[in-house]
Amino acid sequence: MGDEHRIIPPHGGYENLKSYQMAEIVYDATVKFCEHYRDRRSRTVDQMVQAARSGKQNIAEGSMVSGTSKKLELKVVGVARASLEELLNDYRDFLRQRGLALWGKDHPGAKEVRALAYSRNRSYTIHDLLRRVNSRSRRQCHHLHHPSGQLPAGPAAASARGAISPGRRHHRADVSHKERG
Repeated sequence: MGDEHRIIPPHGGYENLKSYQMAEIVYDATVKFCEHYRDRRSRTVDQMVQAARSGKQNIAEGSMVSGTSKKLELKVVGVARASLEELLNDYRDFLRQRGLALWGKDHPGAKEVRALAYSRNRSYTIHDLLRRVNSRSRRQCHHLHHPSGQLPAGPAAASARGAISPGRRHHRADVSHKERG
C-alpha cells in the first residue's frame, strides 16, 4: 500500500533528521563545554544542559507524533526551537562577558561545526573539534594575553580572563598548574 493511501502517514525516523543530528551534537558539546568552562554547581549549567537536552528530545518527540497530529508536531518542534534559542543566548552571554568574538555563519569554525551533522564518527570528531576550537579561541583572544605572549599569572588575571572565580573548579587549559593549586 502506498503512503498516499494510509490513514496515518509514516512518522518517526528522527535519527535521520539533520535537525536531530545537529541537536544531538549541540547537546553533547554543551555537556562538555559546561564540564570545562562552567562551575558545576552553577544554576546556569543545569539550565544550559537542560535546554540542549530539551531541544534534542523535542525534535524526536515531534517526529514521533507527526503521524497523528501536525498541530502537536509543530508545538513540540516550537518548544525545541525555543530551548535551543535559550541555549544560544547563554553561549552569547558567555562570549560577551569574556570579550570573545561571536562567529558569523561563514566563519570557518562555524562551518566546521555545521559539517559535523554530515560526519560518521561524531563522538571523536566532537571531542577533537572542541579541543581545536578551544585552541583557536585562545589564539584569537590575544588581548587577554600578556605582551610577552604568555598568559598573565595569578588569580586576579585568571579571574579577569573568566578562568576562575571563587569556588569555581579550574578546568581551563589556559590556567597554569600554579593557579589551580
